[in-house]
Amino acid sequence: MGTIWIFLTCFVIPFGLLSLLAKKNKRCLLTFGIGGLTFFVSQVLLRIPLLTWWQSQASAQVWIINNTYAYVWLTCFSAGLFEETGRLVSFKLLKKTNTFYEAVAFGLGHGGIEAILLVGIPALSAALPLANALPIGSERIAAILVHVTLSIIIFIGVKKGHPLLYWALAILLHGMFNLIPITITYLGGSLFISECALFIVAIGMFVGCYFLMMKERIEDEKVS
Repeated sequence: MGTIWIFLTCFVIPFGLLSLLAKKNKRCLLTFGIGGLTFFVSQVLLRIPLLTWWQSQASAQVWIINNTYAYVWLTCFSAGLFEETGRLVSFKLLKKTNTFYEAVAFGLGHGGIEAILLVGIPALSAALPLANALPIGSERIAAILVHVTLSIIIFIGVKKGHPLLYWALAILLHGMFNLIPITITYLGGSLFISECALFIVAIGMFVGCYFLMMKERIEDEKVS
């Protein structure tokens, strides 16, 4: 059952939602792929190797030991910095991307490939029991939803001509989301509480972003 749950959350959900979006807009297939490529470049090729190299340095190891809290914040917000910068560059290049569906597909690609590479493949290889797989897969659902939300935020910023403002907002939200499970664990909260908090925040971010998107559409109609 654990294998089925991991496969469902890391593979079926992102690609299943993509198939629905592609029926409405074929360009969603392109933006999904570029979203996945953006994650791969920003994290797998850039951030993770740089962070690993830095952590291997003796001076960095001493700093980490003496500045544990700062190190936690660094890791959480550096993920936002690299990934949101990658999103911004990608949307700048995707000049013809102009629909809500394409922005959602980009986020599904980004979050989906992350889920597959960092969670799905390793978890399937380990054949985790359901008790261990359940929280891992659940966390990926919340993470994918957040990646969709952050993609929409960057998309709005590029379309409205304020990319750096929305880029900074996306980095802040990304970093704070990453801090949630760490903070709850530090405060003695259970894994269940952490998962619930992630879902509540992810849904709240998406709903707020969706209404922002609707507001921007209305403004565009008034201008035209």
